[in-house]
Amino acid sequence: MKLLTTITLASALTISGYTAAISFGDLVDSATKVKDKVDKNPALWTGYTYEEERAIGKQLAGSILGASKLVDDAKLQSYVNLIGRWLASQSERPDIDWVFGVIESDSINAFAAPGGYILLTSGLYRRLDNEAQLAAILGHEIAHITKKHHLDLIRKSSLVNEGSNLVKSQSSGKAGMADDFVQNLIGNGAEIMARGLDKSSEYEADRVGMMLAAKSGYTPLGIAEVVTKLAEKPPVGGTMELLKSTHPSPAQRLEEIDEALGKNLERRIDQPSLESRFASHALK
Repeated sequence: MKLLTTITLASALTISGYTAAISFGDLVDSATKVKDKVDKNPALWTGYTYEEERAIGKQLAGSILGASKLVDDAKLQSYVNLIGRWLASQSERPDIDWVFGVIESDSINAFAAPGGYILLTSGLYRRLDNEAQLAAILGHEIAHITKKHHLDLIRKSSLVNEGSNLVKSQSSGKAGMADDFVQNLIGNGAEIMARGLDKSSEYEADRVGMMLAAKSGYTPLGIAEVVTKLAEKPPVGGTMELLKSTHPSPAQRLEEIDEALGKNLERRIDQPSLESRFASHALK
């Protein structure tokens, strides 16, 4: 709480079906080749180094920025980065290079890419009333990165694809598989980000995000306020990706949020929302 008040907010950023018969010998051979492929890319089993994680996230964040540019407001970008980095400093991965940004889009959404890249849309930012709500959203996305939700799915999907590609090559009589491993990871990551995570990952991100907000000095009710606000008054003619496409229903989320409050967080609900400071960084 004391630390929060001392922050200076400077203004400166199916495998598809196939009919070809495969002998047991071919299957054993295929399994051996999959093992060889995994041995050459141990991240498929053991996870990624931070450098690998960062490279994947940079490509994914870049693809988003290729479609929607950053809002041209240095003061706003600096503000969001300061809040985001303060929250991230309370997380289990405080030392990675966190980058936050607001992109130009009327959609209601936020994105977390592996390695510390977090983007939210101007459409979502405009719907917020206070800094605690902003902190709740950033905390939720930080949790996706600290818990490696996207990265774990990318790894699992890539392992399946290695086996799938090899079976396809065997059934079609082609030898070998594509060697561009990183591009395969990036492709899987883009697909996962588009379709969203499972409910358990979203619930965990809500819980962790609430804890980060509370530890950072904000009321932990910010995420409940955002979910309620968007559910009660959806944007006219806009999209609702945050609530409909990639997240559980508002009712389900609010039920989980209420349960997660518990005694520890209930004691912190009177921590500030900082409406006036947020208002001074309104998006024009």
